[in-house]
Amino acid sequence: MADLFPALALGDCLDEAQATILNMKVGTAVTKGQVVQAATHTVGELCSVEPGIDGSGKVVGIALKSGEAGVSIPVLVKGVAKVTSAGAIAVGGPVRAGANGTIKGAVNTVTIPSGTTTVTSSSAQPSMLVEGGIAFAVALQAFATDDTGLILL
Repeated sequence: MADLFPALALGDCLDEAQATILNMKVGTAVTKGQVVQAATHTVGELCSVEPGIDGSGKVVGIALKSGEAGVSIPVLVKGVAKVTSAGAIAVGGPVRAGANGTIKGAVNTVTIPSGTTTVTSSSAQPSMLVEGGIAFAVALQAFATDDTGLILL
């Protein structure tokens, strides 16, 4: 576990003057620095947030403060933040949600099998491997598992 950018604490924003930060209500308790995803919708309000889960396609940003259910917290939706990695990520690599509000590398390819496939019915289809989760950020540093460092949303 390495701290790749010691000048910032986990969950801090590098330059709030150039960032986009929204106050969002917490649905399930979150900790500063966690990836957060959309949880529930209430008419007249922004969605509530909860810690991001592995492969989530509902990420909205990074929690800039910890909060219990029902309170509002600032969420970084555009800018640079310090987060924790759940795996190796190359500098400049796409980032998606990992387990428990962490980040992990995202892929930007789909694997389609090659070779011949015997078709035995009119509904037979080759299997394809599609990585779960959508990239929501870019790694600004090279991460190993449990490293803390900067990403750009």
